[in-house]
Amino acid sequence: MKKKKLYLWLIVAMSVVIAVVAIVLIIRREKDEKKQVNFRNFKAIKQIQTLRIGILPDEMDYFLDGGKVAGFQYEMLENMASYYGLKTNYIVNKTQWDNLYSLLNNEVDILAMNMPYMLEFDAFVDYTEAHSSSQQLIVQRKNDLFFQNNTQGNLTYIAHDSSCRMLIPYKIDNTMIHLLKDSVFADIALLLTDEKNMNAVFESILQDSADATICDSRYLANQQTIDKYIDYHVIAKKEKQYHWLVYPSNHTLLDSVNVWLKNFKQTKTYNMLVAKYYNPNSKSHKKIINNRSLLKNNYISSYDAHFKNYAQKYRVDWRLLAAIAYQESRFKPSLVGQKGAFGIMQLTTQTSQHFGITEMETISQQIESGAKVLSSFQEKMRKKGIDEENLVCFVIATYNAGVARVEDAMKIAEIQKKDATQWKNVKESLLDLNNNEIRKLTYLKTGKYNAKHTLKYVDEVYMRYVHYCNLVE
Repeated sequence: MKKKKLYLWLIVAMSVVIAVVAIVLIIRREKDEKKQVNFRNFKAIKQIQTLRIGILPDEMDYFLDGGKVAGFQYEMLENMASYYGLKTNYIVNKTQWDNLYSLLNNEVDILAMNMPYMLEFDAFVDYTEAHSSSQQLIVQRKNDLFFQNNTQGNLTYIAHDSSCRMLIPYKIDNTMIHLLKDSVFADIALLLTDEKNMNAVFESILQDSADATICDSRYLANQQTIDKYIDYHVIAKKEKQYHWLVYPSNHTLLDSVNVWLKNFKQTKTYNMLVAKYYNPNSKSHKKIINNRSLLKNNYISSYDAHFKNYAQKYRVDWRLLAAIAYQESRFKPSLVGQKGAFGIMQLTTQTSQHFGITEMETISQQIESGAKVLSSFQEKMRKKGIDEENLVCFVIATYNAGVARVEDAMKIAEIQKKDATQWKNVKESLLDLNNNEIRKLTYLKTGKYNAKHTLKYVDEVYMRYVHYCNLVE
């Protein structure tokens, strides 16, 4: 009888929580309507050519893999954006609720989430075609089981002297309610956590800080090292379908996403992504797991400590320094490039001599040299009146094309009556360095130059830098 009362109390408590969340969303939405928030339909997105995506850092969906941005949902979204000729802008929030609010407040166009259909949110969002599916599992220690599946495959509870301490991660939806309904009056004490890394959640189970947790079956693909210590059982036989979310009644965007998803899920590329991120036996998945074990406590590369140390010394953002290093050498300190460029930062002998750099033999010396050069470019651009919003792109362009060429492009922008402190204007003027007619208008320090490579370089480094800022502090 006591367990039955506890069971009913938990059901009521979870229902109240969902009701409160729904009320908060209603209030927020009413406030937004007063502000006359208008969503961007697909036509508007195509005109601007940028899709704003709300996403949460996750070890399977959006993460760094040896300096490269990776993730199941990330790669799917990049494929979709490429199909429609769009650029992507990833906006990271701390929680799923913040993510949801950013959609309702028109800060993002789509939420890249593993969101099952939930009746409670039906009035606030529209669900896309399912992008994937999986089973929900109970994960527990093998030597201390609280749950098991019976011969019919249904989840059953094993009575203990004490309650089962159930650790609920931030990414779990209302599966707990279904678990309680399907189990035999389980005696459960809920432990809520904001932990985003499922590895840390599993570690809590192994260290006896909790007895069990709920997990998407796909996350176990990353847990070969602890597989012999944990046990898992299926909560429900039927797989749960996962969706992306769009603003309610944004039919043109919803239709465009659904058309692409339906077709993409039939392709070899989709099947390769599923294997890459969820199949523990695939070579690509093993490579990701191996990279994680090599990086240990580093997030971007094995040289994070050097990047941080010298970035602080020369007052530059270490993530920008790392983004440039990845672009230049893929973090290979012995790489020899064109025109004598050498090492992880690919500095030429001419550039090194100009900055008084005499030694670049060790990785530490190479990274310090890059930080020193980057700092010099940064201060030079600041003195020219470049604000912080535009500074990063100017610095990246200068690192690739050189100070003189960027200054020549700024001069052309001024002649054309454009604001030469805005990157969007100088970006156009860089292309004019190859235009003989425009070159006749003024004296330029540098010769003809095809800037297409530089503009591609800036775009790639800048986007990588944004991802690094999203994923690493």
